[in-house]
Amino acid sequence: MAPTLANRLQDGGGANVSEEEVTVLVTGFGPFRRLNYNPSYDITVTLPQYLPATPSCPTKIKLMLYPSPIKVAYGTVIDIVPRLYSPPTEIPITDPSLPAPDPKTPPFDLAIHIGMAPGRSYYTLETMGHRDGYNQWDDVDGQKLPKDFGRKHWPGCPEILHTSLDTVDVWRRWKANLLPLGSGDKEIDVRPSDDAGHFLCDFIYYSSLAWYFRLGGRNIESERPALFLHVPGNHDEEALARGREVTIALIRAMVESRRMSKQ
Repeated sequence: MAPTLANRLQDGGGANVSEEEVTVLVTGFGPFRRLNYNPSYDITVTLPQYLPATPSCPTKIKLMLYPSPIKVAYGTVIDIVPRLYSPPTEIPITDPSLPAPDPKTPPFDLAIHIGMAPGRSYYTLETMGHRDGYNQWDDVDGQKLPKDFGRKHWPGCPEILHTSLDTVDVWRRWKANLLPLGSGDKEIDVRPSDDAGHFLCDFIYYSSLAWYFRLGGRNIESERPALFLHVPGNHDEEALARGREVTIALIRAMVESRRMSKQ
């Protein structure tokens, strides 16, 4: 029997909870292809369990850190996403040939998935996920998905889903949060992107967006408070420390942007 999310997530237990507190799920991936590391998970495990309120983000943020790297495999993501969003229910291993399970309200307010983009020197905020196109490259298990997988797995879901967060506003706040961290006059390079890659990063992002879309009655105006962050492939101590601060800055930006949009 697979463990429930309640048993596996680090929840920072015992801390006082205020009315202002917001909970954010954070996940990272494991190694893939010829690489024996993945900075996305190595950054995730360095994050604190709580982010205190600040003048620019007056909301206390609780981070639910998924405690292990997610395998870069379609079958794993198909199985894990329902567990992320529906704990502590024990969900049987999902048959990829069947539609996704009925959605339930998740135990967090927002979600951010982190993945690696080898060869890049900059960070990208992905604005959308794609339902189709996962028949191109093998995962670490040597598997691809059938060309019609997305249409059958997420019936009634569109080919593209955007996050409901205002990504222009999030990006501006993200950049502003990072200004104190730049070296001299050089800012940390962060960019919006509309192509998450049609591989596992794109797949887990769309899986989360589709969960919210279905939870909202397949209404395109429903809330889908999830984001995907692509980080460079550098793995040295300085790169991981920078990635940690970049991630914290983005989490604060998405929480504050969402808070302001609700006023």
